[in-house]
Amino acid sequence: MRHAFRVATAFAFAVAVLAGCSGETEETPKLTAEQVAEAMGFRAEVTVPAGEAASIGTFLAAVTYPDGTTQLVEGERDGSVVAVWLCDLGGDGVLELVIVTASAGSGSYGAVAVYRQEGERFAPVEVAGLDAGQQTGYMGHDTFGVSDGRLVRSFPGYLEGDANVSPSGDTTRLAYSFDEGRWIEEATGERQAATHQ
Repeated sequence: MRHAFRVATAFAFAVAVLAGCSGETEETPKLTAEQVAEAMGFRAEVTVPAGEAASIGTFLAAVTYPDGTTQLVEGERDGSVVAVWLCDLGGDGVLELVIVTASAGSGSYGAVAVYRQEGERFAPVEVAGLDAGQQTGYMGHDTFGVSDGRLVRSFPGYLEGDANVSPSGDTTRLAYSFDEGRWIEEATGERQAATHQ
């Protein structure tokens, strides 16, 4: 039954997209490399609905399964979509869809949404914010990545009197623990550069 609903939903979405493209003023969204991810026969394409402001609104992720069916995932965003990954966080053979956004303005505050594959659908996973100690000296400029099967995050530290463009504190590097439901200090050792998977 879920399978039939997903196919029907995908068909309705496709019809809506085709209908929207029939007008001369409408254009098919042009996806960038940061809005597309592929892994294990799955493909995710993340777009911002037409007519929404770039600074705030929602995103729509179309996840195509290896059998050709598509699931639509919608989420809230503050800013623009800057990265999308389909990856196995934790090495358990289950995919996660990771969508990163960055807010408009000089702070570029980052946020991450995670959806975990559960049977025939991707379901949202709650990701906690920074704790009180991690927020000390925090003024945005987040960088997210996937490294060694972990969701990682880093940002510069600001000391009193620092301008937004000139942080003078240490860089904080964190990894997300889904078991503990919080960001923790990243283990020491060389960190691999994050890449789309």
